[in-house]
Amino acid sequence: MLILLLVVGIGVLSSASLSAGFPYEIGQIRTYEHETEMPFPEEKATGHYVLTVLREEKVADRVCRVIQEHYDPASLGAKRELFFDSDFNRIQEIVSQGTFEERIEFDPPIPNPYAELEVGEEKKTSHTLIVRGLPGGEERSRSSFTRVVKRLPDETVEVPAGIFVSCRKIMERTESESVNQGGTCKIITIREAWWDQKQGLVKEIYHNCICGLQGVVVREWTMTNALKSITGREETEPSEK
Repeated sequence: MLILLLVVGIGVLSSASLSAGFPYEIGQIRTYEHETEMPFPEEKATGHYVLTVLREEKVADRVCRVIQEHYDPASLGAKRELFFDSDFNRIQEIVSQGTFEERIEFDPPIPNPYAELEVGEEKKTSHTLIVRGLPGGEERSRSSFTRVVKRLPDETVEVPAGIFVSCRKIMERTESESVNQGGTCKIITIREAWWDQKQGLVKEIYHNCICGLQGVVVREWTMTNALKSITGREETEPSEK
């Protein structure tokens, strides 16, 4: 299940605006209204998903900006620190839940192709996810995953922060496999994301599925994050009210 959560988080924090340079300033706090829905058993959970730009930190030969993500209430998900280089490639993340902490490394780093894609164009990349225990850094596991990112036609999106016109829509599909006592299962995440030229990520919807033997669905659920506010920098200003 840890691998699934990591793959789900891959896209969440490619939360870049479409301008050049690193998009979010240190001290900025982005709050999203969050909802998780599961069809069986039928269940719904709501709260907030919060991104905070914390600091700059050197990782190997790269100067990275660190973005923390957390949920309120905390039961909705683990806390993470996400490390992005100056080109907004995702280098690694630190996952914390209670006293449990691990470092996740991506080889190669996960790129951010959003700004360069034309409508209808897609880009596929393959990566290895390496899990290391902390504080020692011993390797605990590694697995491969693929990621396909495609740009769709622009759309207007309404969220609690306002109405944003001509948002760039991106569709991502991430696939990985996990081996446990019950055998091998496939983990599929399809993410729809809407980006505003000025404010960056305004909405995202994750469709998550775990498939067992012969493609039988073991579990599926949907997660939605919709921009509510941005603080620590300028106030949120929708493209059009």
